[in-house]
Amino acid sequence: MAGTKVIGFNADEFCKLITHYSDGKLPLDFELKHVAVDTILKRQIAFIGFSKQWEDEPLPGKEEYAPLMLRYEGKRIMSWGRKGNDPFWQDALDAPKFK
Repeated sequence: MAGTKVIGFNADEFCKLITHYSDGKLPLDFELKHVAVDTILKRQIAFIGFSKQWEDEPLPGKEEYAPLMLRYEGKRIMSWGRKGNDPFWQDALDAPKFK
């Protein structure tokens, strides 16, 4: 059966997850201020926040910085391994392939 379902999540927790996966691009002290949905590209979401650790320069004549574009490319996977072992992360290229 096909249908539509709303998936809800906590935006602050999601930003913490993005911080973990951004390899240092999103600072640890990132504080979420606003969330916006693009009016044209409905599937694009902006998380607008503050950090004292931004290393780039603000846009000319403005207080804000250029957007930081992040996307998930599936380069890492989590493996549960054998029963009793702790889960671990590895690069998708190194992961065993299942046929």
